[in-house]
Amino acid sequence: MNWVIIIATGNIDPSTEVDQWFREKRVKVSPFVFWSSKREDYPRLFQISSQFLCVPATSAPVERLFSHRGLVTRPHRACLSPSLLEQIVFLKCNRPSTT
Repeated sequence: MNWVIIIATGNIDPSTEVDQWFREKRVKVSPFVFWSSKREDYPRLFQISSQFLCVPATSAPVERLFSHRGLVTRPHRACLSPSLLEQIVFLKCNRPSTT
């Protein structure tokens, strides 16, 4: 699901919804409890939070991450700093899908 499409739909202006959320008083509560109680107030943000707060059903994404790191960490790249290696793997794993 594309979150840009979610933001573009609905009755309330998306920027108004985000502004209201930023102005809301912060309380110490679980993100799941917060979004459950604010589902009606922020419908678009609730949908986005549901995407990012969900638990993956499989370990495949994590295994893919380690696989990418293994492909990048080769003997001819032994001099890469840890931060550069982290950046390369991050970019490789977060690039837009071509499908």
